[in-house]
Order: sequence, then C-alpha cells, then structure tokens
Amino acid sequence: MQRVELQIERVRRETENEEFTETTGIQDQEFVDFLNDAQKDMQSAIARQHQNVFIAEDLQDVVSGQEAYALPDDIFLDNRITNVWYSDTGKSRDNRRLRSGTLTERIFDRSNVPALYIRRTGEILLSPIPRSFVANGLTINYVRKLPELDVRRAQISAITLDTNTRQITSLTLDTTSDFQRDELLKDAYMCIVDRKGVQTMSRIEFTDIDPNTGVVTVESGFTYREGETAENGFYVVRGYNATNVSDLPDTCERYLIQYSNWKAFKRDSSADSGEGSQELLSMRDELVGVFAQVDDDVKHIAIDDTQFIDDDDLWVAF
Repeated sequence: MQRVELQIERVRRETENEEFTETTGIQDQEFVDFLNDAQKDMQSAIARQHQNVFIAEDLQDVVSGQEAYALPDDIFLDNRITNVWYSDTGKSRDNRRLRSGTLTERIFDRSNVPALYIRRTGEILLSPIPRSFVANGLTINYVRKLPELDVRRAQISAITLDTNTRQITSLTLDTTSDFQRDELLKDAYMCIVDRKGVQTMSRIEFTDIDPNTGVVTVESGFTYREGETAENGFYVVRGYNATNVSDLPDTCERYLIQYSNWKAFKRDSSADSGEGSQELLSMRDELVGVFAQVDDDVKHIAIDDTQFIDDDDLWVAF
C-alpha cells in the first residue's frame, strides 16, 4: 500500500483539491483524519464478520499471588480476546488453554494451575489465582487494533540508542526540511517509521522539541520495546501507535481512497458525495467478503486439550 502522503496526493487530484493554503481549502490533516476514519470503518466491518483476522500474541510473566493482568494496549475494542494459554514452565510446548469464564465463577483461592480467565475492563483475571512465578507463562491471542495513520512530520538527523537499557540516549530532528514541530507537540507521543513507512519504534513519550536545534526531550524512563530500532534518515510521525502505511492488505487501499474522496466531496458540498456513499457500501461489502475464508486448506475438528495425546501421535490426531 502507498504511503499516506501519496494517498493524499491522489485524493487531492481526484477531488480537485490540489490548490490550498494555510487558511483556505482542505488541509492535509483533514485528509489524514479521512484516511483514519476509513481504516477504522474497514477494520470494524471485517472484525464484525471474521474474528480470525488481525490476530496478535502477547506474552506476560505470571506473578505469584497476582490475579489481574493488563490486556495489550493495542487490543481491538479493548476486549477482543481470541484465547488465553497458561504454561507452568514458560515454554510454549507446555501451554494449556484456559477456559473463558465470568465474574460469577471467580475463585479467590490459589492454585498451581489456573483453570480459567475472566474479562474485566482493560484486564483479565486468572482463576484460581496462580501460586508461582512463571516467566512468559501467560499467552494472550487477541485481535489487534491497527496503528493510526499519519504523515511524515520530520526526518531524523541523529539518534543514539542504548541497546542494553533499550533507551533513546539522544534524538535530533532535521529542522531544515518539512519540520512540523507544532504538529508533533499536539501529541505527547511520536513513532518512528523507515523510508518505506514501516513502523520501527512506537509509543515514544516526549516533553519538548527545540525549535532551533531539533533536539527532542524524551521522557525520562522511556524504554523502547524489544526488537524495535531506529536509524538516521528515518522519519517521525505523530501519535502513540502510528505509522505511515496502513497495515490493511493492498486490496483495501481503494476503499481508503474512495472513502476520503467521499468525505472531501461532502466537505466541498459536492453532489458527487451522494453517489459515492452507495459505491462505498458496495465496495466495503465486497472487501469484507474477501476475508470470509483466509485460506483454502481443509479444516478438521479442533482439539483444545492435547495433554492426553502422546507427542508421537499428534500428527495422527491433527
């Protein structure tokens, strides 16, 4: 899929909104909002029909005596859990699937092995409460919320990372080319994307950007996630979890463009907006249908618990 900047250029051409100033016409930020609205609409439509799309996995340590565990901050609708697994060794081969329970089934006693998990706002409860610490003992599979879309706000001229503590030692932005300091300061967070628009670091909390030098004051204590990185020449975008290229499949790009065209026509009070709404509904239904079957392989009866099946016989069972 194309970068957001290129998508905006296309929408401007198709809606004849190429001429604008800081005080007249549709601003780039409005088109960014249109594209984000389109992405959210598309993901919501897909998620309503197909629960096994956009699946991600989160590993957490199980703490002795701790009942509540926070859900990932990018979980869709704050509660779209697919399944939860517990391992008493922390190894995936020993994972046992936990049953989904309700608050009325909550057990306050402690046990070596929890039997179920219970959803509660922003977290899950393990029941019974685990008695022992297990590193990476909890695996949560969930539907992830796609990162917000944004344009490049500045380019990195210098960055130093401490790979031992996973902290940003220094971060400087280029002030000589398309330096959007004011836009970045509207949010307390920024993300880093590479030249292709792929997110390489997220959730960077900062307090200020020097308007003359471009030095970013990163919030004390910020640590980037394992596997994240950044280099000179990469770009920053605005937001807690943002990127420059949508994570939707390429085939969905036409919906993002058509949705943005429709919003632009409405913004211009154009008669074309009426026809565009019908095309949008038809296109969305078509694209949602594409996700109905994400693979063509043969499906078998699911086996949730393999503890009584010998490892050598697993290939027969599956």
